[in-house]
Amino acid sequence: MMRKRRHGLSPAFQLEAAQLIVETFNRILLNSQCCQHIGAYLSVDDELTLTPLLTMLLSKQKSCYLPILHPCHFRGLWFAPYTKRMPLISNRYQIAEPMIDLDTFVAPWELTLVLLPLVAFSPSGYRVGMGGGYYDYSFQFLLNTQSSAPLLIGCGYQCQQLQNEPLAQPWDIPLDAVLTETGLHIFNPKKFSGWL
Repeated sequence: MMRKRRHGLSPAFQLEAAQLIVETFNRILLNSQCCQHIGAYLSVDDELTLTPLLTMLLSKQKSCYLPILHPCHFRGLWFAPYTKRMPLISNRYQIAEPMIDLDTFVAPWELTLVLLPLVAFSPSGYRVGMGGGYYDYSFQFLLNTQSSAPLLIGCGYQCQQLQNEPLAQPWDIPLDAVLTETGLHIFNPKKFSGWL
């Protein structure tokens, strides 16, 4: 239902939403401590695009990374440095990934901020993804440590917010905030404030 709702958004609305999140990011996050090593994504399936945001971040000399399927660990993600002109290849899910040497990968815990795609999000910050569990698997270490890094921010449209809380599983990693066209919605003020 949420994917269908997302597919129904007009191209004009999607473009406006992408520009609005750039404005919000500029106002709240750009000069914060968390804006150092930023994991992002390239949109598929009408996800909220981060292309304008990535363009702005690169113009400000920020270090940006894209997820890649780990070559050895099933359901594991590592992150590759991203530049505008780097070659991309399609992974087994037909999602574009940077084509780079293995020794340039960055582990999830080396990032300071990660922008995650989502299908839906709950009022308390639980993320519904595509069902593969890649992000939850990759950020499991956050459940077992007191680490404040990275800050996890879901990116989507406001219409993707669920009315009710889904039943959370022990392996679900909650988001610290969600960024939509209506602004930045913070779920974990204590952790979030540590980065501002």
